[in-house]
Amino acid sequence: MSELITPPYYLVQPNEYSEEQKKFIEKIKETINIISAQTDLILGARDVHSRPLILTEAARRLLEMSECMARAPGCANASRFSSCLMTEDDQEDRDLLMQGDINKKISVLNILQCRDGMRAVVFDKQLLKHVPSQSVLGIFFSAREIELEQCFTVIPNFVLEFGTGVGIEKSHGPLSLQQVKFSEYEHEVCYLMTMNWTCRQIADFFNQYRPKAVPRCVDTIYKCRNRICDKLGIADYSTEKLRVRLISMGMHRKMPQSFFNRILERTTKSSRS
Repeated sequence: MSELITPPYYLVQPNEYSEEQKKFIEKIKETINIISAQTDLILGARDVHSRPLILTEAARRLLEMSECMARAPGCANASRFSSCLMTEDDQEDRDLLMQGDINKKISVLNILQCRDGMRAVVFDKQLLKHVPSQSVLGIFFSAREIELEQCFTVIPNFVLEFGTGVGIEKSHGPLSLQQVKFSEYEHEVCYLMTMNWTCRQIADFFNQYRPKAVPRCVDTIYKCRNRICDKLGIADYSTEKLRVRLISMGMHRKMPQSFFNRILERTTKSSRS
């Protein structure tokens, strides 16, 4: 694989690594092994096909847990979770590799059903770059577990609607999906609609967490919904048709930055108390 990304960096698969690139990977492995021996940090590196190059022991334990649950009856969705660590051709990895910004980093929230209950884990990913050869050799990731109840303060029914093991990426600024652009506010409204919230519930949510001098009413949300329907060509302004369309576009997997940050902020405050 020698696909060009901008600025001129190339994606290189393992069987095409130069000797210099192989030495670079070995240094990465040595560093991660040292970290693994002294900490419980979840770290790892994967190649451009999302196959593991190296994992810390903590990452391996997490992978084994997710794979075990994926094999358990009724837990098929958990197999999606293991993609954050190992599954080939992971969608989020492909998006990161192909989006063209060699310095971009992404954060992905994943909720997993385990034998002892649900767990929430945030993965931070970035490209594994070899600067001397101007090449990308894969993905480097770290992860941390966060308090599940903090997720449910913002997305209380996400698991009910979409199940566990679904990667939820943190978005930055206005969102573009399938060449349709959404403002930050439209994105927030759309995201809540994918979880089957009513316009009344959305208005109440904003009034509680984003209060204004003049409280938002249901009509405010209706107007925003109608603007979004116009963008997507939904002539009858059906909320259900809009929801189905948004989910088909992957909107439920792109969490607004304000919501994502709120989850992490509440988790940080809770850990300090």
